Amino acid sequence: MVAILESYWALALIVTIVLWGIGQVLAKEGISIVGPANMLLLYALNTLIIWGGYFSLSQSFILTTSWKAWLLVILSSILSAAGWLFYYLALQRGKVSLVAPITSAYSLVTIIGAWLFLDEILNYWQYQGLFLVFISIIALSYNNPANNPANPAGTEGIKNHSSGWLYWSFLSCLAWGISVVISKVLIREVGYMNLIGIYAFLTPVALLPLWWWQRRRAISVSRRGWVISELSQLSFCVGGIFFLMSMSSGAVSLVAPLANLYPLITIFIARVYLAEQINGIQGIAIVMIITGLALLTF
Repeated sequence: MVAILESYWALALIVTIVLWGIGQVLAKEGISIVGPANMLLLYALNTLIIWGGYFSLSQSFILTTSWKAWLLVILSSILSAAGWLFYYLALQRGKVSLVAPITSAYSLVTIIGAWLFLDEILNYWQYQGLFLVFISIIALSYNNPANNPANPAGTEGIKNHSSGWLYWSFLSCLAWGISVVISKVLIREVGYMNLIGIYAFLTPVALLPLWWWQRRRAISVSRRGWVISELSQLSFCVGGIFFLMSMSSGAVSLVAPLANLYPLITIFIARVYLAEQINGIQGIAIVMIITGLALLTF
């Protein structure tokens, strides 16, 4: 089964998009109940159990002894963990319909990194896609006071809203983008299965200090909150495995942008399930960012 999915990277990519799209909405609902710290803890445990279990069943072995590879793995794990912290802080402050498109734009960073360090060539349409994604991120920072019920008349609420979720979303986008470029380098050197095994143990190590730093107050969490949060983490972890599968045989400049079309699913579910509203300019920006990500696949 694993070998089949390695060959059919597009199938693995579709599974990734669906799982990540659903997981975003579940995470938005769960984080309002359990908080960012507990979400980090759940992700660390799920990574260890799911990724570690998958690696163990594969009967693969970590063969590399290169100090350079280990340094890259440690750096990638730290960046990935930081990206998750930034993502949850953004999700706590903003709408998932807005946070998801911006954080999904980490492929912008990934493609630039692949062009600079992996000798992957960009064509005319990909340059246009990069421009659209960049402009759309700026447009998504716009917030109409009339659509901000927390402070409909003043500008202070606008400032807090923008500087909160937008700031953390951008940092998450940057951290994940660099991490994915490093992951592609490591896949070439150690193979994606060994990379999963290494990440299964190093990612929780990187996440736990962040969890400890964030757990500033005890939170009384209902069973429903834990269930929703756990389902979101399952979606992210399993989706991450399929993502690395698709990257193992597909070009990073193609796989990364396609994988980040998951906001289409997220926005639809958030509109129906969470009744999230977005203003006109934000809607146009979301269309621009999705179009830009599509152009990056040309």
